[in-house]
Amino acid sequence: MRKILIISIFFSSFNTIAQLGGKSTYQFLNIISSPRVAALGGYAIAIPDVDLEMTYFNPALIDSTLHNHLNLSYVNYFSDINYGYAGYARTFKKLGTITGAIKYINYGDFILADEQGSLNGSFSVSETAFNFGWANDYNYGLRYGANLKFVYSNFYEVSSFGALIDLGGTWKHEKSNFMAALVVKNIGSQITTYTEGNYESVPFEIQLGFSKRLKHAPFRFSLNFHNLEVPDFWYSSPNKLETTSLFGAEVAEEEESHIVESFFRHVTAGVEVLFSKSFQIRLGYNHQRRSELKLRDGSKSGLVGFNFGLGIKVKRFQIDYSRSIYSLAGVTNHLSISTNFSEFIRREKKEAEPTLK
Repeated sequence: MRKILIISIFFSSFNTIAQLGGKSTYQFLNIISSPRVAALGGYAIAIPDVDLEMTYFNPALIDSTLHNHLNLSYVNYFSDINYGYAGYARTFKKLGTITGAIKYINYGDFILADEQGSLNGSFSVSETAFNFGWANDYNYGLRYGANLKFVYSNFYEVSSFGALIDLGGTWKHEKSNFMAALVVKNIGSQITTYTEGNYESVPFEIQLGFSKRLKHAPFRFSLNFHNLEVPDFWYSSPNKLETTSLFGAEVAEEEESHIVESFFRHVTAGVEVLFSKSFQIRLGYNHQRRSELKLRDGSKSGLVGFNFGLGIKVKRFQIDYSRSIYSLAGVTNHLSISTNFSEFIRREKKEAEPTLK
């Protein structure tokens, strides 16, 4: 019974990699806590704006502009599951900019019962990752960085501890407002396992991303390719349609995903309308999510796979919100708030200066 419960919890935490989930542990590392990333389709590794949480998805985006930045985000997920992120960045003269963050997921409270159905109270289940990031400039617009993650996973009476690393790189062409990025995620292993001697794989992934901001219009387009380590990115749907003639002779089934469909399941696309530094609107599309979570062919699909969001700066606080449509019956709302403590310090110094007459 305990094993069944653990497996069920794992499957409930899957995000846009639903068909790869179940093949590795620590899947919560890939959940999307950032409203900006969620609004752009769930993947955005080549966005050069000052956004601390973006560095969790690509450590090469870490730079000195993030000094003294604090970011907090929260998502009320499905079935009483909630998760969030808290991060801070600090620049040191000799070391450069270092980020520290906590990413957590809480699966809620569960009834504790034995094989006879006797109730023995309740318990909660959660997973946490501690993330430390650093990046540095190279030459010719190149930048590289790394995230070191220590993971603690607790499923009632079993737990696991692991260490993983993300490696990222970006290339930016200033004159054309173009950026390309490559990220290799979750390289590492469990240190202690749920059951003795049973080492499970971790959610290794390769991502490639591009972004381009138009010179004379307030638009920035992004294109991302995810799970590139799995070229043949499709699965055989268990929901195949069958139609039978009156005589039971003819049977038609859904066609399996072909090469073009497999290719587009790697792709997410997004666009930002950058009205000003204080107001942005975002739109994204995730084809894999739409293909795997829509209802059967012939049924309504609605806006499954589409994502919407906006960013507003109020005084010294940046507030970002997004809404992701997973199915006709399921949506998620993402919210984050961030600020730069340096702005408060500058204001205090300015107020403390004597007024010249």
